[in-house]
Amino acid sequence: MERLLAVGKEAADAAKDPPVRLLRQLLRTETNKARGEIFDEAFRPRESISLSEEERTSDEPLVKPPDFISVVQVAMTQFGNVATGDGTLFEVKLKELIDEAEAAAVRNYGQAKNPQERQDQAWNERSVSVFDLEAMENDLMAKGEEAVWANDKYDAMQPDDFIKGEDGQKPKDRRIGG
Repeated sequence: MERLLAVGKEAADAAKDPPVRLLRQLLRTETNKARGEIFDEAFRPRESISLSEEERTSDEPLVKPPDFISVVQVAMTQFGNVATGDGTLFEVKLKELIDEAEAAAVRNYGQAKNPQERQDQAWNERSVSVFDLEAMENDLMAKGEEAVWANDKYDAMQPDDFIKGEDGQKPKDRRIGG
């Protein structure tokens, strides 16, 4: 009968959205190790496979970690104050699942970067860091100058070489953007 009950629960879960299905499966799982394996399988990035010239399979994980966290937060809001069979609040169990989900996400995707690390990465990849823009703006302000992006008078201005024709002369009837 227990096996039949388990099959029935799995069939009921099949109709649910993947994050809800994952939450229900995890709540029925007893050990941390088994839950970790379930998290790893659900969060693991997939490989995209070509089905035809126009069609490919998705390379998304079965469940995205932020989607799972959202479902757990909704469950916590709705049922967090309900006591479980052992007398603890359901919220405690859900917080444990969030911690395990975070650990699984780190295993699959690596540690999250703080804003400074993301900006350093952007700088190293030859894009501009907002921290560097701020430093440039502060240096200009200290000199009594104003950064181009901080003054609205520059918004409608275009460089001369942008509006000149191939012959190097400004056409009288040429309009920008129209």
